[in-house]
Amino acid sequence: MKIRQMKQRNRIVGATLLSMATFVAVMIVQAPSAHAARKAKATNGKVSGVDYDASRLLDSGIELLEQKNVDRGIKALESVIQNYPASQIRFKASIALGKHYLGANEYDVAVKQFLAAQKSTDKEVIASALYHAGICYYQLSDFTKAFGQLRQVITAYPWSVYANQAYYYIGRCHFEKRQWARAVRALEMVGTSVEVPDKVDAVLAEGGRRLFVKVTDPDFVVAAQLGTVVSVQAKTASGDEETFDIRPLGTQGDIYIGSVPSIGGEMKKGDGVLQLSGGDTIAMTYTDKNTKSGTLNVKRLCDLTVKSTASMGFVDGAYDRYKSVLFIDQEVFVKVTDMDLDVSPEPDTLEVKVITEYKIEKTPDSENLGVVLIEQDTYSTRKNELILRLTETGNRTGLFTGKFKLDLVDEIPAIQKEAVLSLVRGDRVVMTYVDQESVVSPDPRTLTSLAKVFIGGEGTGTVGTGSPEVEDPTLQSKKNLIEARILLELASIFKKVGLVDKATGYSTEGLAKVEKILDIAENFALERETIEAAYNTKWDLLLAEGKMKEAVAVCSRLITLYPDSVLVDRALMSVATSYAKSQQFEEAIGMFNAIQSLPKTDLRAESAFRIAETMEEQAKQLVFDKGTELDLAASMQAYKRCAERYPESLYAGNAIDKMCEYHIDVSKNYPRVLDILEQAFVDYPDAEFLDKMLLRWVVAAYRMGRYELAMEKCQQLLSEYPDSPLIPKAAAFRKSIERKLK
Repeated sequence: MKIRQMKQRNRIVGATLLSMATFVAVMIVQAPSAHAARKAKATNGKVSGVDYDASRLLDSGIELLEQKNVDRGIKALESVIQNYPASQIRFKASIALGKHYLGANEYDVAVKQFLAAQKSTDKEVIASALYHAGICYYQLSDFTKAFGQLRQVITAYPWSVYANQAYYYIGRCHFEKRQWARAVRALEMVGTSVEVPDKVDAVLAEGGRRLFVKVTDPDFVVAAQLGTVVSVQAKTASGDEETFDIRPLGTQGDIYIGSVPSIGGEMKKGDGVLQLSGGDTIAMTYTDKNTKSGTLNVKRLCDLTVKSTASMGFVDGAYDRYKSVLFIDQEVFVKVTDMDLDVSPEPDTLEVKVITEYKIEKTPDSENLGVVLIEQDTYSTRKNELILRLTETGNRTGLFTGKFKLDLVDEIPAIQKEAVLSLVRGDRVVMTYVDQESVVSPDPRTLTSLAKVFIGGEGTGTVGTGSPEVEDPTLQSKKNLIEARILLELASIFKKVGLVDKATGYSTEGLAKVEKILDIAENFALERETIEAAYNTKWDLLLAEGKMKEAVAVCSRLITLYPDSVLVDRALMSVATSYAKSQQFEEAIGMFNAIQSLPKTDLRAESAFRIAETMEEQAKQLVFDKGTELDLAASMQAYKRCAERYPESLYAGNAIDKMCEYHIDVSKNYPRVLDILEQAFVDYPDAEFLDKMLLRWVVAAYRMGRYELAMEKCQQLLSEYPDSPLIPKAAAFRKSIERKLK
C-alpha cells in the first residue's frame, strides 16, 4: 500500500507501518534553526558581492536572535532589508523577522514581513511566506485571509514542505468557524502532498508535545456502523501506559485519528497524559481485528524515541520571561529546559558555563569609511569562567534553574568565588550550554545566551521621573502622538452622539499636538514611522471635522515625502469613503481610482469593489433625484471586473453576491446565476460567503422550477453551515420546496 506523508521540516515527524491497516504516529517538533540550515546550504553554492555581504549580515541577525539578543538581531535583519533593496536576500531577512515576531505572538507585525517576502523570485521563500502569513491570519482569527494565503500554497507550491500543513490550517480555520464537513475534507488532505518511501527511518519525538496518531483500516467502515470504539495504546519504556480513543476522520470511514498529550513528570497510569523521562521510548499499539489475509487480532506497532531540543537563557526571578539585560546589584537567574538530562527519579542537575567578554576597540578602516551598515563589535573573553550547577525544579520536569551574583571589580581575580562572576565595567555576560542530543541535529549543539550589564544609574536615558516634561525630541514626539490619538478617539465619540462643538474642540487640540510633532521633525531626525503616524493622525482629525480638502492636502504631502509609504493608500481610502458617504460620488470614484494607480498598495481589491459600490449608489440616487429608470449595468460590469481581477480577495465574493442579487431581482436571468455560482464554488472553496451563495442558489433554482436542485442546495446549507445566520431562511425555504415536491 502506498502511503503519502509530508516530509515536514517544521512541525511533523511521522512513523509508518505497512499492512492492511496503516498506522501513523506524528508529533509536533521544533524546527531546525534557519541559521543552521543556511550554513549547511552554503556548501552547495557560492555567493559574491552584494549578496555575500547581505548573507553575512542575515546570518549575524539570525544568530543574534537565537542567542536572545533580540534588539541587535532585529536591527541586523532590518539593515539587510533597508541596505540591500536589490538583493533577493532581503526577502529571507523578512522571513526571519516574520518568524521572530510570529514566535513572540506579534502576529500583526509578523504578517507584514511575510507579505513583503512574497515578492521574492525564490519559490521556496514565497511558499514559506504564504504559509506563515496564513498562520498569522489564523492566529488573528482572520480566516478569510488565512484561506487566501494557504490555498495559494496548495495550488502554486504543492511540492513544498508547507503544503500538507496548509491543509491542516485550512481545516483548523473551518473547525474554528464550526464548519465541520469542510474541516473534515481539508484534514483528509493532510499527508497527501508528497509521496515517501515504504520504509521510514527511526522516528524522533519532541518530549512534552502532543502526540497525534492516524490509523487507516478498511474495517473501520463496519466498526462505525456497529458503534465499535477504536482505541490505541501508548506505553513508555519508563512504565507509563495510556489508552485513548481514535475517531473517524472524513466521510469514507476508513481513517481514524486521535492524540495524547505528553509531559515530563512522574508516572501516573490512566490519567490521559503520557509522563516521560529523559531518553524514553514510546510504543504505540493498535490491534488490527481482521487483516487482509484473514488473520485475527494482529498488533501493529510504531516506536517513537523521545528527544528534547534544549533551550536556555537569562530569566526574571519567576523563571518565566527571558532577559537580555542584567543589573550589577541584582541576582542573575538562569534556566535550561532539557528533558534528556532527566535521567533519574530524583531531581537531576546539569552545568552551564558563564563568562564575560570585553569589547575590543577598533581602529579606523580606510576602506570602509563612510559606510556603516550595522555595528559589528568584536569581543574578547576574560579569564573568569564560572561553572554554574543548575538543579531540576522537581521530579521528571526537565526544567533546570539556578542563580548567581555579579561582582564589579577593577581587575579579574585569579580565583572566582562560588556562584559569583567577576566582571569589569563595560563587560557583557555570556552563558553557554551544550545540548548533546536533539531532534533538530544528530550532533551536539552549543547554545549561547548574551546579556548586557547595567550598573546603578547607567542607561536610564534623559527623562527625569520627577518632571512631567520630556526633553528628548523623539520621546516628546511619541508622547504628543499618543495624546493626539486619544483626542481623536474623543472627537469621534462626541461626533457620533451629535455633540459637534465638543468634537471640534478635541480635534483642534489634537491637530495642535500633531503640529508640534511636525515642527520637531523640521529640526530633528525623527523616525520615519513617527512622522508617517503623525500625518495619519492629522488627516483622521481633519476628516473628523469634515475638512476633506484639507485631508487630501495632507495625503498629498505624505506622498511627496514618502512615495512608498504604506499609509498613502489608507489615507486615500479614508477620504474616498468620506466623499461617498456625503454623496460626492464623482470625487469618491476619483479617489478610489487613485488607489488603483498607486505602485504599492494592498487595497486595490477593496478600491475596485468600492468603485462598483459607489456607482451603484450613484445610479440609485439618480432614480431618487430625477425619477429615471434604475440602470445598474455599469456598476455590474465594475463588480465583474473586481471579481475577475482580484479572485483571491474577500471582495471577490462580495462582488459575486452583488451580481447574483442583480440577476435574481432585476434581470431575472436565473441560468446566469447558476453559472456564476458553480464557478464560484470551484474558485473559492473556503470563502466566507458560500452560505450566502448557497441561499442564492436555492432561490434561483426554485424560481426556475428546479425544485430537486433547490432542495439539494438547501440541505447543503443546513448541514454544512449550522451556525449561519441564514439558517432560519433556509429552513423556511425547505418547507416551501417540500410542498412543491409533493
